[in-house]
Amino acid sequence: MITRFTIIAMALTCLLLGCKRHDERAITGIGAQFATRDKALEVMQVIPNSPAAKAGLASGMIVQAIDGTATAGRPLKECAAMIRGPAGTTVRLELVDRQKDTTNAIELTREKIWF
Repeated sequence: MITRFTIIAMALTCLLLGCKRHDERAITGIGAQFATRDKALEVMQVIPNSPAAKAGLASGMIVQAIDGTATAGRPLKECAAMIRGPAGTTVRLELVDRQKDTTNAIELTREKIWF
């Protein structure tokens, strides 16, 4: 469920990641919010019907690598820039699902995400 807090958080994310205009309410990416915790890139929230949601990303998963580049110790802004890209292009994430104790790699196609 997208709450008012989610919309505010997405607007701040958009500003942080460089939306071209302050009134633009879309970003191009996979539709997930991330945070760094203990030098790891963690999925915090997945936007419903986004490429991330369709691929099965869930909060709490750890992104170990983006297109083969390790994320450990990298700044959040740098990781976000690696995940974003033009709509229609792909990004490969190597994920650890701590709840299921599994590791897998998925390829996602970026889309314009409106909020």
